[in-house]
Amino acid sequence: MIHDAQGNPLAGAWVAGIAEYGSLTHKLPDATTTIYALNPEKPRTLAIYHPDKSLGGTVIVRGDEKEPVVAKLDRMGQLSGRLLDADGTPLVGAQVSIGPQSHPGQELYRVASPAGKPVLTDKNGRFVLSGVIPGMSFSLQTQRDQERFRGNPRIGWRQLKPGETLDLGDRTMEPIR
Repeated sequence: MIHDAQGNPLAGAWVAGIAEYGSLTHKLPDATTTIYALNPEKPRTLAIYHPDKSLGGTVIVRGDEKEPVVAKLDRMGQLSGRLLDADGTPLVGAQVSIGPQSHPGQELYRVASPAGKPVLTDKNGRFVLSGVIPGMSFSLQTQRDQERFRGNPRIGWRQLKPGETLDLGDRTMEPIR
């Protein structure tokens, strides 16, 4: 069952991870769905996003629960920062996106686009990226033209709380070779 933060059933959410394999991501007409091929020894994390309410969340399912699993969606997070090259020059026009750690998270961002249109760094290298699913582990992906970048030091896996805004500050980026 999918609920909002107040515990009300919420129809119309996108859910990724409905099946064990493949890219099964669906927009649900109701507040419930069936999850397939569960194994209590291999818990699965579902990634969920409600576009009309700007809510998101994750929930772990095992398959041996005695009661229906309730996914409680909450306010999306936001990530910001300033990206610089090794010389301290702003990295202008770089596309910044969320790279979810889990396969369901990757599929949710691919199919339902919680973060919206691609975000580009401005003339000062700054960016603001909304639409971060709370409770979901992610990394920052950065690309300009065909060149991909990573943080130096690495930014690593992050996770935001509901409604949290994380400012990464000034981050030096280096091309991935």
